[in-house]
Amino acid sequence: MGNFSKSKDGLTMVRHQEIGKRLKQIQHEITALHVELTAAYPISNPNAKKAINASGNIAGLGGNLDKLRCSLENLMAKQHPTKWDVDVYYGPDAP
Repeated sequence: MGNFSKSKDGLTMVRHQEIGKRLKQIQHEITALHVELTAAYPISNPNAKKAINASGNIAGLGGNLDKLRCSLENLMAKQHPTKWDVDVYYGPDAP
C-alpha cells in the first residue's frame, strides 16, 4: 500500500506554463478540425455526417478541457500566488 500521508510538491510554475500552453493548443486544434470538416462536407453525406458528428463529440470535450484548465489554474493560484497569471491557462497562445 502506498503512503497517502506523504507530501507532494505539486507542479512548478514552469510546468504549469507548459501544460497551459499545450491545453490551449489542443483546444484550438480540436475546434479547427471540427470547423474544417463541417465546411468541407455536406451533412447529407452519410459518411461525412458520421465524421462531422464524431468531430463534434470530440469538440464537446472542450468543456472537460475547460474544467481541467480551471482546476489547474486554481491549484496554480494557491501554490504560486505571487506568480499566478490567468494567461497561463486562458490567455492568447494557441496557434
